[in-house]
Amino acid sequence: MSPTVAMGSEFLDGYAHIPVAQQKKVREFLKKFRDDPTSNAINYESLKGHRNSHVRTVRIDQKYRAVVLHPDEGNVYVLMWVDRHDEAMEWAKRRTFEVNPRTGALQVFEVERAGKDRSVHADSNEEHGLLARHSDDVLLSFGMPQILLPAIRAVKKPQDLLALGKHIPSEAAEALFWLSEGESPESVREAMASRSPQKVDTTNLEAALKHPDSRRRFVTIQTDEELTSILDAPLEKWRIFLHPSQEKLVTKPINGPARVTGGAGTGKTVGGDASGSTPGPDTLQGTAGSNTFHDLHGEPRPERRTEHRPPLRSREEPDRSRSSARMGCPIPT
Repeated sequence: MSPTVAMGSEFLDGYAHIPVAQQKKVREFLKKFRDDPTSNAINYESLKGHRNSHVRTVRIDQKYRAVVLHPDEGNVYVLMWVDRHDEAMEWAKRRTFEVNPRTGALQVFEVERAGKDRSVHADSNEEHGLLARHSDDVLLSFGMPQILLPAIRAVKKPQDLLALGKHIPSEAAEALFWLSEGESPESVREAMASRSPQKVDTTNLEAALKHPDSRRRFVTIQTDEELTSILDAPLEKWRIFLHPSQEKLVTKPINGPARVTGGAGTGKTVGGDASGSTPGPDTLQGTAGSNTFHDLHGEPRPERRTEHRPPLRSREEPDRSRSSARMGCPIPT
């Protein structure tokens, strides 16, 4: 069986910030690494004292190393980070790498940073935490790592949750934000297109990489051409890593015209681009505001008010904040 080589989104962050001369060496190394990560020419070094013995570093040259996750069993290698030797070691030591036992997604997070935010934001004058009405089981079901629960329980204010969200897995942070706004767990699951397997094997890294929440931050490299395309634009991560709701749209079989609705910035255009379908001469792909929506349906546009008023919408003014997008809509002939 050929090896599976995957790359994390943070690896691209590290790659984008190293000197161009070193980037060239990283490219050369990655080509060889993808061809055969078991080669004797690749120098693996364990991290002494790290809680996860599967985390190792590999030598790029005398100064730079890459951080790789590779279990003792299996044929999966995940590139996590690249930096100078000491900085790469420190980056790895600060992080926890694990397959979430409830969701099955591969996660990377910082326990120490989350703990520091907990101590800073804890307020003894307030009795109840922001998420006190939800049980530990509910929070864990959304992929919250067990070890971070105390930090979450200490959060009292929305702005503190926002700060803490930088240090926890993105799917868990997203769910916590929705729950803190008063949404029910059921509606959050539907909005996030989340799913949890019946049984999770936390040692099966290959299965974990296929989880939709893993694909928010990891991509399996299939070809040299794909690797080159990713490295040519390392900061354009929106092309590679999709939200589960976007992926659900992209992989859904659609015959004929389709309309995707959502507010500005919700990823409608990204979903269209990621679908892999190139618009032809008889196809229109675009984004429409409320007036365009009425035009497409042959309806009169809502009457505009001409008097001066504050920029915020008044109570009497209809809500026009919703936008819609049409993907693959044939142009009438």
